Amino acid sequence: GPGSRVFTMQRFTDPSTEYLVDNMEPLTPVLNDGTQIWKITHNGVDTHPIHFHATDVQILNRVTWDNIIIPPDATELGWKETVRISPLEDTIVAMRPAIPTLPFDFANSVRLLSPMMTNGSAIDISSVKDLLGLGMGAFAPNGEPIDVINHFVNFGAEYVYHCHILSHEEMDMMHAVLFAFPPVAPGGLTFVDNLDGTGTLSWTDESLSETAFVVEKSSDGGTTWVEEGIIPRLFSDPLRGVLLNPAPAPRGELLTLVVPYVAGDQYRVFAQNTVGDTWDYANPNFNEIALGGFPTITTKSAYATVLEVLAPAAPTNLTATLDAAVPQVSLAWVDNAVDETGFVIERSDNGGAFVQIGTAPADSVGYVDTAVAVGNLYDYHVAATNGAGTSAFSNIATVDMTSNPPAAPANLAANLVSATQVDLSWADNATTETGFVVERSDNSGAFAVIATLPGGDIVNYIDGTVAVGNLYVYQVAATNGAGQSGYSNQVPVSVNVPDVPQNLSAANITRTGFTLNWEYPFAQPDGFEVQVSTTSSFTAIVQTFPDVGADLTSLVISGLTRNNRYYIRIRGFNVIGPSAWSPTLNVRTGK
Repeated sequence: GPGSRVFTMQRFTDPSTEYLVDNMEPLTPVLNDGTQIWKITHNGVDTHPIHFHATDVQILNRVTWDNIIIPPDATELGWKETVRISPLEDTIVAMRPAIPTLPFDFANSVRLLSPMMTNGSAIDISSVKDLLGLGMGAFAPNGEPIDVINHFVNFGAEYVYHCHILSHEEMDMMHAVLFAFPPVAPGGLTFVDNLDGTGTLSWTDESLSETAFVVEKSSDGGTTWVEEGIIPRLFSDPLRGVLLNPAPAPRGELLTLVVPYVAGDQYRVFAQNTVGDTWDYANPNFNEIALGGFPTITTKSAYATVLEVLAPAAPTNLTATLDAAVPQVSLAWVDNAVDETGFVIERSDNGGAFVQIGTAPADSVGYVDTAVAVGNLYDYHVAATNGAGTSAFSNIATVDMTSNPPAAPANLAANLVSATQVDLSWADNATTETGFVVERSDNSGAFAVIATLPGGDIVNYIDGTVAVGNLYVYQVAATNGAGQSGYSNQVPVSVNVPDVPQNLSAANITRTGFTLNWEYPFAQPDGFEVQVSTTSSFTAIVQTFPDVGADLTSLVISGLTRNNRYYIRIRGFNVIGPSAWSPTLNVRTGK
């Protein structure tokens, strides 16, 4: 396998033992950048300039056979493509891939060991040579003798290293170096429920270089994964180098796998690329190889998007509102799921078992039950569903139609707090209410519900949705399972400056004062402001009353001068601002 290399130069048609990965994966016991350490032993007589394709090589040192360590020459320092291999020495080199990152995918080199011979031909049969006394010529990396039959091998991205002496190169003093490129991840992973305890996973082949797809399953929320199935894409029998027939489509094929599942299972798929000779050279009558015989490297793609075959999240905050006039019950809930295909609605009648009464499509947040009647107690709950199963049920919402509607609230009051807020308060006259509804009419329009308040004994509500320039009218009703009470009194609120006081008049005129009267047939303001001046332009104000009570319609003015003319005006004010001034009243005091 990958890591340190110890090998003897072999023939070109011998199975490969030299592998590199393209993506600098850390290998043990070497550097953390994917570098491999190779020891090349030369027992010949020639010095060979060995050229490595697509690989950076650096001489570390040489060790003679009598254990003398020879450091690199000055010209050999740094990364090279060609290094000198001297006889009777071990040459120690560092190797690392020198392949650029490519913007495209490409297929593996899948070929016969010997392209000059037919598939299944004998290349080197050591067992026969041994019987004939000719000496065995083919060996596995562990030194065991093997029989080499011509067969197909995935050489991955196939490069070579070779001697640069032309006559040596022409005599096949070279061997393949295999680069293993990770394949492109599969795409479009989907799951379909077969409704029989199985599901079908489907995905698209996006790679040119995969040798298989692997499906994994997790039953513990993604903590651990186990292999669920493999779909071969190169060999039907890798131990004998038998290619799939017909060959798979090069890219874009839709693949499927039927898998068992239970609710909660998760699945993921990746493509893998196994590079190297997978032939089984084991022969118990001839060698001690257990299985295979030659190293391989397997790289894998990124995972396809993890497909969670899980029941959806349960809905929450279920409410049930009775419209006793129809009658019907309107259900509403919060949809917490993103993968549901629908909802099931169940109802219990008068404490009985829950029974499904309806369904709703995905993304629904409500359902109307029209099959209700007075004299019954109804409990509801809702669950989300998808192909993996049904979620937990929501909370239970109850509608009680066995009792009478509650008593109506009374004494509704509205206080304009600001330009955007009205505070409501009322008297709760009911003892059986389960909630209240607050309704509002905007600018003489129809009443509409602006709030549904669950719970009993509620006596106030803040409306923070008002705006300047509008007239609002409010009413409140209590509710319970039997229906809704009558409405409270209605109360108007003008979110505007107050109306102008009308019909100013003076009474009880004396030498030093009089009683000012006015009319105000409008919604009560927060108060009134009165000014008294000796000029009609109010440039000579002699008295001002900035905060006259809102419930007053008269004011005693005193301390004036006899036989003098005075001009008086009044305006209302509230939190929005003051009204316009009233028409001016002029009064002459007595002589």
